[in-house]
Amino acid sequence: MNRMYAGYMNPGAKRGTALRFTPPGFKFAVDIPFPGRVLPVCARCKKNYKTREHCRTKEQHHTLPWTDTYICMTLDNSCFDQDGNLRVEDGPFAAHGVQSQPYIYPEEMKLDPKTPSCAQCKDKNYTRTYCRTSKKHKTLPWSTVYIMLTMNGQAEFGGMQ
Repeated sequence: MNRMYAGYMNPGAKRGTALRFTPPGFKFAVDIPFPGRVLPVCARCKKNYKTREHCRTKEQHHTLPWTDTYICMTLDNSCFDQDGNLRVEDGPFAAHGVQSQPYIYPEEMKLDPKTPSCAQCKDKNYTRTYCRTSKKHKTLPWSTVYIMLTMNGQAEFGGMQ
């Protein structure tokens, strides 16, 4: 289990940075909460050698980071209508940080050897090539941020907070 972000985004804790983007097929943008010091700087700040604190905290930039960022989104029941269709027209959606949840890429999916290593290999200081090529691990990268997506104001966590 990835314990790196244990206790992340507790209701009483100070809010971290956020990333605003529109997932493919969605009509509305979603603000994804990140724990402090996890979200990399945006492309403009990277070009100008700005720090993460300057970009995300002082300037309040919510644009995509300059490098790949991994997000695992779980949709709760409020995101679907009675027929089981995604309610993309009804938006907006709200994202809430949750603890890491197990997910394994399908067997038929070939992962790029440059995909960051999993949390177990990161803890053991193994390289990403060793993790993905030699060990053939199919779990999400260690830096993945896990969120629960709900219809705005209709949280149905079921005890996952």
